Amino acid sequence: MEEKSPKIPASRAPVHQLPTMVILVGLPARGKTYISKKLTRYLNWIGTPTRVFNVVSTGEKPSQVFDATNTTRERRDVILQFAKENGYKVLFVESICDDPAIIEENIKQVKLSSPDYKGRGQDEAVADFLKRIECYKATYEPLDDELDSGLSYIKIFDVGVRYLANRVQGHVQSRIVYYLMNIHVTPRAIYLSRHGESQLNLRGRIGGDSGLSPRGQQPEHRELKVWTSHMKRTIQTAEALGVPYEQWKALNEIDA
Repeated sequence: MEEKSPKIPASRAPVHQLPTMVILVGLPARGKTYISKKLTRYLNWIGTPTRVFNVVSTGEKPSQVFDATNTTRERRDVILQFAKENGYKVLFVESICDDPAIIEENIKQVKLSSPDYKGRGQDEAVADFLKRIECYKATYEPLDDELDSGLSYIKIFDVGVRYLANRVQGHVQSRIVYYLMNIHVTPRAIYLSRHGESQLNLRGRIGGDSGLSPRGQQPEHRELKVWTSHMKRTIQTAEALGVPYEQWKALNEIDA
């Protein structure tokens, strides 16, 4: 965990002890709020106290995620100056997306629940929000590979089609980048399922590593991406689906 030492002023603390401020960058409907919430939940889970801010706070300094558009270089310079004066390392996270279908879906999923659009039809609300985005585009200055080469950042293109990371510093920033490269910023369903009936199930037993019973081998047909444990019965269940699957040791049962 990267935090300031309680005995050293933040401005004079070694770089590796400074807390990290994560700055979201991007046009509206690019998944910034979704990213900030997911990232905050992940960092808190791994033991790095983190909060989301829409306005920079000058209080205590855990890691922070600043959720806003931050689309101009001038705006980002103000934040960098604040970070320098208050003892933060900074990591920019820019979400770039030009796919109309993804943008419209993001608007429908998140923006239309805003009080601004209460009582307005979906098509009208989407059209209005797209006009808002065009206003932001007029002044949008993306992070530049040359002008911003000294900054720490990760760019996410089209919700995960491509990534570009630059000057990632320290353990926390490395964990953040790894996490962001493995999440989806558009909604999707994840199904958790038990394996098919096993030979030991027929005998009233759990655990072990037996294969499937004839009933457990009855195939199902789904358009799925499947993860299994290393146990025979889970692998056979996946094979019966007839779809690609990956084996993960982490999914093995701990103690039946």
